[in-house]
Amino acid sequence: MARTKFRAIIFDIGRVLIRVDVSRAMSGLAGGLALNPQEVWSAIEKDPRWMDWQEGRISPQDWHLHLSKRLGASLSFEQFTEIWNRALAPESIQPEALLEKLSKNCQLALLSNTDPIHMSHAETHFPFFRFFPVRIYSFHVGASKPDPLIYREALRACKVRAEEAVYIDDVAAYVQAAHGLGLPGSSSRRRNNSSRNSARWGSIRTEIGATQKIRYSLSVRVNFARTSTTLRFLPPPNHSIPLSLTAVPALLALASRMQSLCYGPIKKTGIPLIRGEEKDYICQTIAS
Repeated sequence: MARTKFRAIIFDIGRVLIRVDVSRAMSGLAGGLALNPQEVWSAIEKDPRWMDWQEGRISPQDWHLHLSKRLGASLSFEQFTEIWNRALAPESIQPEALLEKLSKNCQLALLSNTDPIHMSHAETHFPFFRFFPVRIYSFHVGASKPDPLIYREALRACKVRAEEAVYIDDVAAYVQAAHGLGLPGSSSRRRNNSSRNSARWGSIRTEIGATQKIRYSLSVRVNFARTSTTLRFLPPPNHSIPLSLTAVPALLALASRMQSLCYGPIKKTGIPLIRGEEKDYICQTIAS
């Protein structure tokens, strides 16, 4: 019996497509205050209106005024916006060529807990957004991950059933929520490094199209581990996601093999993931 083919790939944005460094924004907001950057972030994450901000129940202007009063800051809205967007690093994680190839073979969608200031900036500064006709943001939907509503909205917009899509996120809890809806997902597995924080993306097996098995492994460096509620530079506990796709290797496999539906072997390849100072590589292996 033939397995269901993937018709859509649904991506998170932060630390999947765009590098995020919250400390850069917090350092800017802390300027002139009695609080240090971590204390500023702690105040923001515990703010009673944080979820209103993430889920679109407060405007950017009102969020600026609210935080200014709470923190005792005197930044103009323009200054606040510029500093808030410093959390988004200027370089993207995935090469445009990869996303373009994927977009020609299946539906690409975005699913993110985010805010209108960040997305206005990101959609303007990152050309890869043109490959994503479906964009599901928490502040548009009025719900945020792991609420099932936001996942269902993404599936509805893509016009696919859960088993016909793949969900890619760097937060294990959000992938687990997707699994609960029958949506296959991918997550990173992190471990600490004595000299730097690192992310290790584990090996997996899945099937695409026919019966050929696919196995991948990936090692990639990141600025610091993401948590949804705190600004820390230590990785969260290691989460094990059974039968999950690993994010970037899954993309490479889908991009390179969608056309042929995984027919025929591919030799091991080393593909640069990050150019410049970071010299980590993706290793992709496809075997029957």
